[in-house]
Amino acid sequence: MRTRRPALLVAGFFLLTLLIAGPLAASEELPRASSESVSPAKTLRAVALSADEKVAVDGRLDEAAWQRAEVISQFSGMHPTEGFEPAGTTRVRILTDSKHLYFAWECRFDDPTRVRAYLAQREDINRDDQVGIYLDPFGDGRRAYVFYVNALGIQQDILLTTKHMGWNPAWDAVYSSAGRIVDDGFDVEIAIPFRSIRFPADTDAPWKLLLTRKFAKRDEKGSHPDIRRERGHLLQQLAPLVGVKPGRSGIGLEILPTIVGRTGQSRESDDEPLAWTKPTFPGTVDPSVGIKWQVTPSLTFDATVNPDFSQIEADPDQLDHNLRFALFLPERRPFFLEGRELYDRGHLYTRSVVDPIYGLKLSGKRGKLSVAILQALDEAPAPSFVSERDTPGFGEDDVEDALAFVTYAGMKYDIGERGELGFLWSDKELIKDGQHHSDHHVLKGSAHITPNRFTDFYASVAWSETGRVGGERLRGPAVSLGGHRKTGNFGIGGGLDVIDPQFRKENAFLGRTDTANIWAYTWRFFEPAVGPARWLKISAYLSHLADGLRSQLQMAGSGHEAKLEIGLPANTQMHVRSELWDERYEGQDFQGGRLGFHIANHALEFLQGRVGGRVGDAINYETAEATVEKTLHAKLRLRAFRRLSLDLGTDLSELGRAGESRQRLWVYNAKVRLGITRIFSLRLIAQGRQAATLLTEGGIQEHDSRLDLSALLSLVPKPGTAIYLGYGERLVWDRESPLKTSSRDIFLKASLLIRL
Repeated sequence: MRTRRPALLVAGFFLLTLLIAGPLAASEELPRASSESVSPAKTLRAVALSADEKVAVDGRLDEAAWQRAEVISQFSGMHPTEGFEPAGTTRVRILTDSKHLYFAWECRFDDPTRVRAYLAQREDINRDDQVGIYLDPFGDGRRAYVFYVNALGIQQDILLTTKHMGWNPAWDAVYSSAGRIVDDGFDVEIAIPFRSIRFPADTDAPWKLLLTRKFAKRDEKGSHPDIRRERGHLLQQLAPLVGVKPGRSGIGLEILPTIVGRTGQSRESDDEPLAWTKPTFPGTVDPSVGIKWQVTPSLTFDATVNPDFSQIEADPDQLDHNLRFALFLPERRPFFLEGRELYDRGHLYTRSVVDPIYGLKLSGKRGKLSVAILQALDEAPAPSFVSERDTPGFGEDDVEDALAFVTYAGMKYDIGERGELGFLWSDKELIKDGQHHSDHHVLKGSAHITPNRFTDFYASVAWSETGRVGGERLRGPAVSLGGHRKTGNFGIGGGLDVIDPQFRKENAFLGRTDTANIWAYTWRFFEPAVGPARWLKISAYLSHLADGLRSQLQMAGSGHEAKLEIGLPANTQMHVRSELWDERYEGQDFQGGRLGFHIANHALEFLQGRVGGRVGDAINYETAEATVEKTLHAKLRLRAFRRLSLDLGTDLSELGRAGESRQRLWVYNAKVRLGITRIFSLRLIAQGRQAATLLTEGGIQEHDSRLDLSALLSLVPKPGTAIYLGYGERLVWDRESPLKTSSRDIFLKASLLIRL
C-alpha cells in the first residue's frame, strides 16, 4: 500500500503549522489585555434571605432583598476572541436560602437593538440573547452544571466536564426562570433548587461560579470572571462563591409515574387494508414508574420499572447507506442521564440497552471518590457492534428471543487538579429459555495524569472474555496510551490504541478489533487584529491503522486530515477540510482523497442557514470496489414573530462514478413549531427519505421511499411533568405503486414529577 505521498503532505502541514505559529503569534496585536495583567477572580457572595423574605421568579426584580445583594458588573469578552469590552452593561445579583440559589440579571444594550428571543422549544435558544450560569458545587474544576436562559425565560441546561463527556446537553434539571424585555434590554430571574444538583454536604469550601451573557446580534459572549485559553480549561478559572448554605429539602425522594396510551392502524401486507391495533395491556395502555432518591446531597439512587422511552421526537433520519460500521446514536432517555458523566462511555454505550424491563443506578461523589453502578434487564438486547470478524461476539442468533442482564460498576479517584485513577467492571449475560446462554465480562484500569494545567497523559488496560456457556471463549486485551498539551492558542497531541482480535465490548460501541492505531494532531488558533477574519484556526490530524496483530502485521489504513476554520464578519463561519486516506478492505488496498466544506451564517435575526458538502474517493462496501462519493447538506431556519419557527433540512448522497450505475439517497425534513405560551406548544414534522439507483442507460430505479408526518401538542410546565398528544402517519411509494399510508399512530402520554 502506498502511504508516502499522504504522509509527506501531512508532515509538511505539521511543519508549516509550527513554523507560522511563532511569527504570527509575535505579530498579533490583539485588542485584549495580556494574561499577566489580569488579576485572579475575586470571591463572589450569595446574600442570605431572612426567614420572612420570598423571591417571586417573575423577571421583575422588585423584591427589596435584591438591593442588599452585591452587584457583579465587570464582564469581559470570551467569544469569539478574548478580553474585549462587551457592547452593553450587565448587572448580576445573587441571593440564597436553604432551598434555592437565586440570580437576578439586568442586561442592557449601548445602542437601540431589538432583543433576539423567542418562545422556542426548551433547549433551542442558542441563537438568542441569553444569560448563563456555570455552577461547580464541588469547586474542583472537574464538572459544572450549566444553566442558560433567554430573554423570555426559556431554559437550556448542560452538564460540562473537563473530559469524558465534555458538553452533555441531554441533561435536564428542574429549575425556575422568567424573563422580561424592557426598552433598552431585558431582565431575567432564575431560581435553582439545591435538589436539582449534587453538592458536598460536609465542607465549608466555596463553590465555583462563572456568569456569561450572549449578545446574539454580534455572536459575542462576555463573562465574569475573565476567561483566557492560556490559563487552562474553562472550569479551572471559575470564581469562588461563598455564602451558600443548602438545607435538606424534604426526604429527597422523586417519583415519576408515566402512562402512555397508543392506538393506530397498520397493514399486515401491501395488499390488505389498514387494520386497527387490538387493545392489549401493557401495549395500547402502558404504565411505568421512575424513582430517584437523593441518598445524600452528592449520591443518587435511580430505579425504573417498565420505562417508556418514547423520545417524543425520534432520532432524525441520517445518511446511512454504504456504512462499514453501525451509526453511533446519542442518548436522550432520562433514566440513563443522571450521573452519566461518571460512567465510562467507552464501556457503556447505553443505546445498546434497547428495551429494559427494569433499571437500577447508583451514582455520585464523596470527597475525591466517584462511584457509578448500573444494572438493567433488557428484553431486546442488541447484537455485537463488531463487524468483519469470524467470531463477532454476540450475533443475531445469540440475542434473538433472549433477555440480557447488563451490569456496570466503576469508580474514580481524583489526583491533582484534573487527574484520576479509574477502575471498572462491565458484564452482560444472555438468558434464553430460562437458561444461561452466553456471557461477556470486561475489567479495566486507567490512569489520567496532569502534571500541569496544560498537559495531560493517560493510559488504560482492559481485558475481556466473551462466549457461549460451554462453547468457544474469546479472550483478549485492549491498551490505550496518549497525551495532549494545550497552551493558549496552540495544541498538540498523539497516542496509540491497540485492540486484540478477541477483545469485545458487548455493553459498548466497538467498530473493529485486531488493530493498532497510531494518531497525532496539532492545531493553532489566531485572533488577527486586522483583515476580514475575526478568528482563524488551522489543524492537522494523522492516523495509521495496522491490522492483523495475531498474524502478519499489515497496514490496514491511514488518514491524513488538514482543516481550516475561519470566523468571518456578519456572523459567518467557514470550515474547509482536506483528507487523504488509505484502507484495506476484503483483501484489497484502496487509497484516495476527499475535500469538504461547511459555511454557516447567523447574521439575520429571522433567518439562519448553513450548507456543507464533501466530494472524493470512497469504497463501495457492498461490492468492494473503488468509487466516488458526493454529499451535500443544507439547513435553514426561519423565525417569524416571537412564537413561530420553521426549520428545513436536506441531505443528499450519491455513490458511484459518472457513466456508471449510481446509488442516491435523499433525506429531507421540515419542522414547524408554534409556541402558544411558554409551556404549551404545537409541533408539526415532515420527514422523508428516498433511495434510488441511477441506471447507466439513464433510467431510475426507486426503492425505500417513505414520508413520515407527525403532529404533537405539548404541555410541559417543568421537566418531568408533561402531557403529550401526538399523531403520526407513514406514507410509502415506489415506481410501481402510488403513494399510500402504511401505518397511523395516535398516542397520549402523561407524566407527573412528585418531589417529597
